[in-house]
Amino acid sequence: MARFVKYGRSLFCLVLYIIGGYLPFLWTDTAVAMIGGTLGAFFSLIVLVASFIIENHWPYSALGAAGLLINYMVMFML
Repeated sequence: MARFVKYGRSLFCLVLYIIGGYLPFLWTDTAVAMIGGTLGAFFSLIVLVASFIIENHWPYSALGAAGLLINYMVMFML
């Protein structure tokens, strides 16, 4: 969807990442949705910023993606 928006693309991506952080928690209790959604939006924004920083640096982008994946897997197991 972001490819179709010419102006304000970065703002559109930012909103999509925030919605993506809240979306999995909308079907739970209100308190869980607020806390989990806020944390989900925060971590999705970390992924967005990391993708902008390491976008054109191949070895670092692969290591960053693997590091984030391992970090989220460890957090999910705890």
